[in-house]
Order: sequence, then structure tokens, then C-alpha cells
Amino acid sequence: FSTNALINGWTHTAGTALFTCNQTGIYLFTYMGECSRSATGQTVTIIATTTGNVEYAGSQVNTYVGNSGVNQPATLSFILSLTSAATIKLRFASTSANGELNASASDAGTGTSAAFTCIRIT
Repeated sequence: FSTNALINGWTHTAGTALFTCNQTGIYLFTYMGECSRSATGQTVTIIATTTGNVEYAGSQVNTYVGNSGVNQPATLSFILSLTSAATIKLRFASTSANGELNASASDAGTGTSAAFTCIRIT
């Protein structure tokens, strides 16, 4: 993630994938990735993991991208109980080397290839 729009209660260095929780609590996470492909159809997977790449249960989404040049959004919301200093990052994988996160063109300028939102519930 190259920018931080609004960040409160978390630490994140722009340009990195890792987010560090600064307050123990229950959190609602939502993410969106604009998936595309440059060749044959494939399945794209996005998951949330710890620093050690252990998947957080319930954080995985898969989407099939059938047509080249067409973005397929992959979105998911999930709830986690985290302690202070816990980390989270999004990981992207594809069934072939042709899958990618692709910034959509927009009338307002630069598009977004991925967005990640976190709301502290308690």
C-alpha cells in the first residue's frame, strides 16, 4: 500500500504491506482488490496473514478472471480479535503468472488496485 489515507490506532509504513495494531480489540476488516489477467483464465486469491504468513481464518477470497483486459473485483469483510502489536498484511496469489492486481482507470484520475479498511468494534 503506497499511501495512508486515514490511519488511527495502527502503524503502517507507506509502500509496505504490513499493518501493526496499536490497541487490543475486535476489528472489522474489509478489503477490495481489482484482479485482472493478461493471458489464460485463472483464479486469483487474496488472503490476510500474520507477519509469518499464517492465514487469518475467514480472510480468504477467490475470484475467477475469465476475460483478459477486464477487471474482476474481489471483496471480503471479516472480523478478528487482535492484541496490541499484532500484525496483518494482505497477500495476493494467482494460479498462473498472468494474474495481477490492476488499478482501474477512473474519470477522477489514478485508479485503485486495492483498498483495505479496518474499523475497531470494541
